[in-house]
Amino acid sequence: MTSDKDNYTVNITSHGQQGGITAHTVNIGPQQRSLSSPNAAALKQLILTQLPRAKPITVFCIMGDTEGYYFGMEIHAFMKANGFTMAEPDGISQGVFMPPPKGLSVNDKGSALEFLVGSAN
Repeated sequence: MTSDKDNYTVNITSHGQQGGITAHTVNIGPQQRSLSSPNAAALKQLILTQLPRAKPITVFCIMGDTEGYYFGMEIHAFMKANGFTMAEPDGISQGVFMPPPKGLSVNDKGSALEFLVGSAN
């Protein structure tokens, strides 16, 4: 907090707030992951160089996780555009996982792959 005679500034940041009103900046939930982010270059390179294009790939996300769903759709579209064989060519699958997964993982199922988009944090 700074003051200059009758004027003052208060900086308030809230993380994970569940209701009410907070002045200035409110950050709710995790940051939006995106393949267009500069940080995603390494992920795209790994996908292009480490995953086989011929094995059918299913992209999964946690049911009800909107951020994970949109990130999963981006990953699916990227893979499809780069010649990967998608088990579900029109979109991704959603499921309930216990415990809920975090981050990204690839599970080799022998004749197919599962690309799992877990929660961001």
